[in-house]
Formats: sequence, C-alpha cells, structure tokens
Amino acid sequence: MHYDKGPQLTVGRLKEYLAYIPNDVKVYIGIGGEVAELHYLLNQNDNLVLHPDCYMQNASETNIKTILSFNARKKD
Repeated sequence: MHYDKGPQLTVGRLKEYLAYIPNDVKVYIGIGGEVAELHYLLNQNDNLVLHPDCYMQNASETNIKTILSFNARKKD
C-alpha cells in the first residue's frame, strides 16, 4: 500500500510550523540510533516529537493537526 508522507521538511518550513507552537514545548527527535529524513511533527504529552515516519499517515494532515493540538492546550 502506498501513502504520501510528503517531501522532507526543510529548516524554512520547520520554522513556519514552529511559529505556531508555544515556545515552552520541549523538542525530541529520533528513531533509536538511526538518522532519517524528517517528515512528521507529533504531539506526545504536550511535547513536540520530530519523526521520520508515521505508518499510513499523510504528513501534511498530521502536521496541521499537531500544530492545532498545541494551540488548543489549556492556558494556566
């Protein structure tokens, strides 16, 4: 089965996404000891996870949903 994880993110595009996420969110990246192209932004317990793959998920839709999830956080 084929799915579209979209093009690899660039620093410019990542900056665009990060502009919509609060500054206090911690950032994580990786898949074990492997280095891979970045495609996905994920929300893991209000922490931003940068990930190379997300099984059967469209990257554009997933990334927009992630950005929205951070903006929907309850304010203290």
